[in-house]
Amino acid sequence: MKKSYDLLVDKVITIPWNWGRNGFDVTRSITWDEKSTTIVSAVLDITVAPSASDVLSWVDLNSDKIQSFYWALFDVSPKSESVDIIGKLVSGSNTFNFLVSKNFVSALTIDFKITARVIIEYEGSEPSVGLIDQIIHFVEENPLLVIGGVIASVVVYKGVKK
Repeated sequence: MKKSYDLLVDKVITIPWNWGRNGFDVTRSITWDEKSTTIVSAVLDITVAPSASDVLSWVDLNSDKIQSFYWALFDVSPKSESVDIIGKLVSGSNTFNFLVSKNFVSALTIDFKITARVIIEYEGSEPSVGLIDQIIHFVEENPLLVIGGVIASVVVYKGVKK
């Protein structure tokens, strides 16, 4: 038997003009009894469409990088891939981190439209699948704010010094 479970459907992850990176986490509980269920295959199907070029996206599953895309200059075409995750999927809590990044310091706001689903083929009893959590990811690199913070610190220091 084969079942498909949506993780993200046309989810837009935005990197604001003054951020370098952003992401979205989806944690799904996927459990099965190994006595009554055999997982034959597990695949992550993902499609990503950015609004600008020279950007990156990648997916981590349970803290392991399992897939990545890079768009060169002037390339904004959607990219799709099917990734075998049979060795990475565990019976229990599975966290998928969908991360996006600018490849250069840019003042552009960039949107990434992402659709992702897990397709599980199994024999025996159907695995139990539920949504545990969805959270907006952390802001990692923010080069424009770092540069602005350094300039502001110097200005404040010089003002206090006088």
